[in-house]
Amino acid sequence: MTITIAAVLLCLASFFVVQILGAGLVDDTYIFLRYAENFASGHGPVFNPCERVEGYSSPLWMVLLTIVGACGADLVVASRVLSSLLGFGLPLVILLAFGRGKTDQFVAALAAAAFLATHPTNAFWSWTGMDTALFAFLSLLTLILVVGKSPLTPSSAGLAGLAFSSSALARPEALAFLPVYLFYLYFSDTGSARERLRVSIGFLAPLVFVAVHFGVRRIYYGSWLPNTFYAKANIERTVLLSSGAEYLLSFLAANFIPVILFAALLILALVRRQTPRAPWLLLAALVFTAISTTVSLGGDHFPLHRFLLPTLAFISYGLARGFGELTHWFPNVAGLRIAIPTVVVIALLGVSNSLLVQRSAPETHAQVEMAERWSEVGLWFHDNTAPDATMASIVVGAIPYYSGLECIDLLGLTDTTISRDGSVYPEGAVGHQRYHTDYVLSRQPTYIVFNQSGLYDEPSSRIGLRHAYALWDIIQDPRASTLYNLRTVTMTNARVILFLELIDQG
Repeated sequence: MTITIAAVLLCLASFFVVQILGAGLVDDTYIFLRYAENFASGHGPVFNPCERVEGYSSPLWMVLLTIVGACGADLVVASRVLSSLLGFGLPLVILLAFGRGKTDQFVAALAAAAFLATHPTNAFWSWTGMDTALFAFLSLLTLILVVGKSPLTPSSAGLAGLAFSSSALARPEALAFLPVYLFYLYFSDTGSARERLRVSIGFLAPLVFVAVHFGVRRIYYGSWLPNTFYAKANIERTVLLSSGAEYLLSFLAANFIPVILFAALLILALVRRQTPRAPWLLLAALVFTAISTTVSLGGDHFPLHRFLLPTLAFISYGLARGFGELTHWFPNVAGLRIAIPTVVVIALLGVSNSLLVQRSAPETHAQVEMAERWSEVGLWFHDNTAPDATMASIVVGAIPYYSGLECIDLLGLTDTTISRDGSVYPEGAVGHQRYHTDYVLSRQPTYIVFNQSGLYDEPSSRIGLRHAYALWDIIQDPRASTLYNLRTVTMTNARVILFLELIDQG
């Protein structure tokens, strides 16, 4: 009953933060929805019918949404419901993993779970309909299944391996954790070499599903890796590392207090002889690997460091584990052994989350509002253009989804030609660096939509090079002025759509 009450309070606290942040669908969510809708409709997992490009980052999330869509559910609502449930599940997993022990451990678990439940990264991104919460949930579940039972048997290792394989299908960077887990499974157990080998094989067995997916991807899409990888390939490593390092420093600055607490607990656990060190070494290795992988990929331009939500989940796990052990260091004077460190830690974590919520709220509101306005732009194109018209856009989420038109992704995330043969603008934001003006103009889309469409109540031709260099390069090309006319349209909500319209070549 105590855990049930705590779980309800955690969900309410998380929902409160969600409301402050104004969480909702972001534009990238609609890329998943478009793939899922096409798949459920019989066109296959494609962005544009008859164009086989894997422009999504999470096969598992896309398949889950496709199943929901095939059952007749509203994908916009379903994506938000599913991701929010996974976001609520993250702190509950922490609570269930540690909350059934002694009072000290329950309090530690509750403090760590409350930190994760009210952290704005989890609260916001778990309500966007994206794959972020799914990946973090499966990553945390894998860790708990690996260290929760000692010694592991081949069957329990197989269950942990199934969770790990699912996380690898949720996001491919999970495979970076594989050497860490295999090292832990083989060298942390005191059993015979044969028993340890059987446990390792049990963990590896479910990876057959990942291998099958690689094969299906190669057959269907013609490549071993998703197209989103090629969009970042051949970009100078120093450019990605510089962006990734900036991303990490921003994350550390925003989460200074929990990171310091985690580091202190990690050090204390490693120096104490009474504390099992293997789980802590595994946890440290996972955090290091998660951060290194994110930095090497260049991070992200969205707010609240979504790619590091698994890292926050690992940190929360460490807080629960370490804080429960730390309370034993305090003398039980008047029953205050638990109360003193609990009040201090909860106060510190609460201050950290509160400050981050205040700083992030304007940007999170802006992200959701932009997606809503681009949805209105997409509906305008749906209602006012021919069904066989085509478009090109940097905004390839809400506008193409609601318009229903074939769309060229100017950034190449859903287009193989731009992702593999396009040029690179190094100063662009990660994921916004590719462009291929010759290719786009050769296809002559009916409309080339400006990314500021729907955002303002007066025409604005301002192009931000960091996010929209691909569009700027098209506009500057002399061929564009001979092929297209610039048009502005004011919608019923007084917002302006700005786009290039193909001149009738007849």
